[in-house]
Amino acid sequence: MLSRREFRKRGPSASEQFREWLYRLLQQLGFRTPELGLGKGSVDLLQLLVLIAASGGFLFLIYYAVRFGIRRVQPEVVRPAASGKSEETAAPETYFREAEALAAQGEYREALERAYVGTLLHLGRGRALEFNPNRTNWENLRTLRRDFPDDLARMLRRISRLFDRKWYGHEAIGEPEYRRASEELARVREGLARMKPAPGGAPVEAPVEVPA
Repeated sequence: MLSRREFRKRGPSASEQFREWLYRLLQQLGFRTPELGLGKGSVDLLQLLVLIAASGGFLFLIYYAVRFGIRRVQPEVVRPAASGKSEETAAPETYFREAEALAAQGEYREALERAYVGTLLHLGRGRALEFNPNRTNWENLRTLRRDFPDDLARMLRRISRLFDRKWYGHEAIGEPEYRRASEELARVREGLARMKPAPGGAPVEAPVEVPA
């Protein structure tokens, strides 16, 4: 008689096993979790939902850190300077020529790096910002003069975010996206002509024209 189904010892249900797994996982991750009374034959649905939400939130935090953390923590990368010269002595025009040569070979990610760094150098030469190769790109952008055209400053920041994703995030970039970014960088360089002379009487350089 004791072998009949109604007399058999009932094991934990699937929902109870899942709840116990979540409970142990959160404890291992350092979360403070209440006693759930596991194994008592009842399932507290509210506590189960809390555990599911907590685990989902934790996974979302991991995704957010991996997806967007790369822009927040930009590594110090030593970029190869144009034609073997340091970034302090290399001419911006050299970077632009190398960008076009790389683009002609289909190396659009490397071409974007040349065009972007060359633009920062050009703005530094024109005293629109204080370029320092030992700073990160965003640290250099913080030195952008206040009288630099607002629309072009916003455009430069947008391209900087694109550059972070493509260069540091190793995302692929196609020809249309590179050409659009290259044209916008050229417009940013033309912003020097809309600025007042730099402090100290230093002239503002004219925009660099690089044939396509």
